[in-house]
Amino acid sequence: MKNDPFIGSGLIDVVNKSVASKCSQKLDRPPAMSNASIDLSKDGDGDRQVAAWFLGPRAENVDMFMKLVEEAITDHAYWRRNFHPEDPAVISDAIQREAGYLDAVARTKSELFKLLAQLKSSVPFSSMRYQ
Repeated sequence: MKNDPFIGSGLIDVVNKSVASKCSQKLDRPPAMSNASIDLSKDGDGDRQVAAWFLGPRAENVDMFMKLVEEAITDHAYWRRNFHPEDPAVISDAIQREAGYLDAVARTKSELFKLLAQLKSSVPFSSMRYQ
């Protein structure tokens, strides 16, 4: 697990190695912003692979990531439902209609919206304007 490229800064090292192998130099920063779109295919498939790992500065990969998150949750729910299907449900429809449950759902949503608002007030490092 210590050598897992997707833990901590290991992913940055993988990206830098991929870019360095294509450009013969290590890049610490992305290329300067221009009015033209960046052609990630100019150096071959390696750059396209890197582009697939991220949401993208303008959320270009949002559809793919939404599908992947949905697939992960759906698959895990399927696994839980089929891991001893004879076990009874713990969170019944009746519980889901109770005031305490509904209050907790409302608070969870409220806290999520607060978190999302706070994240929007941070520096948008994903934008090339802030590089």
